[in-house]
Amino acid sequence: MLRRHTAPFGPAASRCAGRLPKGRGRPQPKRGASSVQRVRLALFLFLSLRSVSARAECTPASRQSPCIDADGLWLPTAPSFFLTIPSAHASRPGTLAARLGVTLLSRPIVLTAPSPDPAGREVLVVDDVVDASIGLAYAPLPHLAVDVAAPFTVFRTGTGLSGVTTQHSRNLPATAPRDLRLGAQHDLVLSSRRQRLPFGAATRVDLTLPTGDETTFAGDRGVVTAPSLLLSVERGLFFAGGQLGARLRLPVELGHSRLGSQLVTALGLGLTPFEQPFSLDVAFEAWLMPTLGGHDRMESGGAHVESTQIASEWLVSARARSGATTFALGGGAALPLSSETRTTVDGTSTTRHFAGVATPRWRGVLTLTHALQLDGVPED
Repeated sequence: MLRRHTAPFGPAASRCAGRLPKGRGRPQPKRGASSVQRVRLALFLFLSLRSVSARAECTPASRQSPCIDADGLWLPTAPSFFLTIPSAHASRPGTLAARLGVTLLSRPIVLTAPSPDPAGREVLVVDDVVDASIGLAYAPLPHLAVDVAAPFTVFRTGTGLSGVTTQHSRNLPATAPRDLRLGAQHDLVLSSRRQRLPFGAATRVDLTLPTGDETTFAGDRGVVTAPSLLLSVERGLFFAGGQLGARLRLPVELGHSRLGSQLVTALGLGLTPFEQPFSLDVAFEAWLMPTLGGHDRMESGGAHVESTQIASEWLVSARARSGATTFALGGGAALPLSSETRTTVDGTSTTRHFAGVATPRWRGVLTLTHALQLDGVPED
């Protein structure tokens, strides 16, 4: 059973490329097209091979799948008031922003294995983690922004599933690649950049590609699609932001729980106490990501167990801006909103609450963002 679920989810689309175009014969490639065809073929073979291996590794006979990302937090790449909620305003056309983010996590995945102790044996599947990501965001047109983020694990400890499925555990690899993330955003409140309105709304879609190591809790089973709606309000020294969306992925099982697609809800509140000699923003934000649908199971003794997974955290942050450079620092912890209700054969029910999947007991975040204004891009 999952005692303190902290790492989790399953994916969204299989890692398969599309079919190669059919033809009666092999056409003669045009000059300069051979290299493009080689790249396409290499990409097709790469994704196909990963798809075959993922199907075997993500649905093992033990029903304990490693195909989840132990860090469920996606840091926005473009400048934002918050560390976890993207801005509802696209950047000024021609703005290119680069961001470096570092995240510290403590015990994102902890399972309870059978043991002589009635309480079970606590297994630190993923213990301490240092994740980093490098991102680029660009606004090619008014009210439109695109971005890319390349996350990876710098250092981590833990036994992986060997601490649960075998008698002799071995440590996880210290480093691992994670899933590449692409994003696009469009403003719904089409205010002029020269006279920005105090409220904003935008639609956004994120797409993660299966480039991570899904066998060691560093990537999802396949592609994850995440559409969302962003909202923001600014009034005087105060500002607020929110996000409502979903993460659509294929389900996996871990610790007798089924982990799949999630709703995404986030809310942030903050203020700007002063703007000279540099601008300082202080914010509080929280997010909930409940897994769609509960999960029921019958234990060997006849007890019925119903579980609900809700990944949820809170975070307090401070952001300092000087010119085109922004430095942000934040920290927070998990909210124990997940629950498990056990009903015995005699009708007795007990309920316990715990932190949800991919929510560490505490988290620290550090980001550094620098924005440049490129010439030659039309304004509104």
